[in-house]
Amino acid sequence: MRNAFRVRFWLGEFDKERNPYTNIPESKLLAKEHQELSYKAAQEQVVLLKNEAETLPLQSSNVHKVAVLGPLCNDVHADWYSGTPSYRITPLDGIRSKIEEKEVVSHEGYHLVKIRSKQTGHYIGIDSDDEYKLVADKNINDAEVFQFTDWGWGSQTLKSTTTGKFVTTGDTYLTATAEEARGWFVKELFTLTKKETTKLNAWDGQSIWIGENGRLQIGDNKIEHSDLFEIETVENGLEEAVKLASHADTAIVFVGNSPFINGKETIDRKDIILPPDQEHLVRAVKEVNKNVIVVIVSSYPYAVNCR
Repeated sequence: MRNAFRVRFWLGEFDKERNPYTNIPESKLLAKEHQELSYKAAQEQVVLLKNEAETLPLQSSNVHKVAVLGPLCNDVHADWYSGTPSYRITPLDGIRSKIEEKEVVSHEGYHLVKIRSKQTGHYIGIDSDDEYKLVADKNINDAEVFQFTDWGWGSQTLKSTTTGKFVTTGDTYLTATAEEARGWFVKELFTLTKKETTKLNAWDGQSIWIGENGRLQIGDNKIEHSDLFEIETVENGLEEAVKLASHADTAIVFVGNSPFINGKETIDRKDIILPPDQEHLVRAVKEVNKNVIVVIVSSYPYAVNCR
């Protein structure tokens, strides 16, 4: 720390008269000229990797229905140093605004699932009266439906369709309360180990088991089979996305990564290919639609094998 602060003092960072950034007026925050420069930078960082069939640019006269697909089609991720966005426009928002007169359909490709305890036979629900904790005491009709996204290499997220929030782990219990899957420790990540049944593990590898009053909690699993679950698919996201693509003139598939999952500061990627589920999505869409545009939204490079 001493050397770091020595350099900062030498640079005049703490001297108001020498540091031009100590008195920035509010008029410079989100100033028009800064927005225009950011927009130009965003445009120029787009790289066209391949366009052999001359699918791009899209001709509005030839397109009547567009399928916008993939896990990043309706999301905007902010990285560590992004600041707080004053607004967010997702790819789906942007496409709809450009072709308002056309039909645009969309699906992220995630599965909708219910989770049942192998031990008790009860389904997992959410207790809105107790800080939205996950509790395994529901019948099939009252079970929570979760958006299940597999980011590859043992990293999965669960998002409640009731609260619209990600499932996250606290000190003891699981709750459906997180706005995003992000942080130095991404506590919204889970690993689902599938055999005959599924074992759930938290972001740090701890087992998830059913504790007092059916609450799902983390820690050493002291009760045999209490951490075994069955995942029941309510809607197959791959099939739904492919169905939309098959009835569209053009399919635009947005793939890539979250800046906080599988590759960030202190964490190395296990591979440089797209997550397997995303590759499967691209290949399946190409089987049913000859006009496919794949957009990679990424904070690191990829080796793309889904041609």
